[in-house]
Amino acid sequence: MTKDPRVYLAHILECVQKIERFTADGKGRFLRDAMVQDAVLPPLDQLERELAGVEDAAGQEQ
Repeated sequence: MTKDPRVYLAHILECVQKIERFTADGKGRFLRDAMVQDAVLPPLDQLERELAGVEDAAGQEQ
């Protein structure tokens, strides 16, 4: 059973908001600070999974 695409979209929005918050100090800080990188990578990974879920859900609706 596939989740409602809106659930995936809500998770995608949460991931993007986290990434924006963690990278607000710019690219230089991201590249210099391993803690910032460690904070950004899990939401990026989750974002990839959620995007795949949206594609799967959209394909099943057709």
